[in-house]
Amino acid sequence: MPPFKYHVLICAGPSCSERDANNVRNTFRKELERQGLTGTVKESKVVCLDLCSWGPTMVVYPDGVWYTKIRPRDVEEIVRSHIGNGQPVNRLIYDWEKSAT
Repeated sequence: MPPFKYHVLICAGPSCSERDANNVRNTFRKELERQGLTGTVKESKVVCLDLCSWGPTMVVYPDGVWYTKIRPRDVEEIVRSHIGNGQPVNRLIYDWEKSAT
């Protein structure tokens, strides 16, 4: 069993970076620390999650929740609700069914 509860992938590819992904990532790290949750998360920067027009994108495993169009102001809510309390932030979750149509 890993020493962390969640593995969070944050896209930092060209399209996501143009949409402030680096600031989202830095805010995520700071928010984990502020809320005392740094030991519960392994955060990884990835080059592409293949949802370029929906970026910045973040995936939270093991839950398999994909967040899209994240802004730095959304990070506190994701960390508090999902990482801290196990409750995904529905308004930011990518709708796979809707996008397939």
